[in-house]
Amino acid sequence: QTDTLFKKRKMSALRFAESIMRLLFKFMLPVDSAAMHTLGSAMHNCVFSYWERVRLGDCTIVYAMKNDEYKACIELSRQHILQVRGDYNSALEGETAKAFKKWCKKHNLL
Repeated sequence: QTDTLFKKRKMSALRFAESIMRLLFKFMLPVDSAAMHTLGSAMHNCVFSYWERVRLGDCTIVYAMKNDEYKACIELSRQHILQVRGDYNSALEGETAKAFKKWCKKHNLL
């Protein structure tokens, strides 16, 4: 019985930690070209050059923020991930990579 109680508490703690992480990371769509420009400037990348493709519906840009800081920039096309990058086009690492994977799983992108 002690093992069962321990396992239940451990699962409860894990669910709580995951819900907190989801609260910390927000995945959003830029609403206009100004938002795309701000995103590109903050992430030090060329995402603003994708605005016309976004406007025409050829791709979708999603970005992730945590504590009001840009953490990831994602390019999608028809439910396929074309690329995902961090600041200065770096690969995602640590908790940002973990949050991205959970977001992908939630949206059936993996």
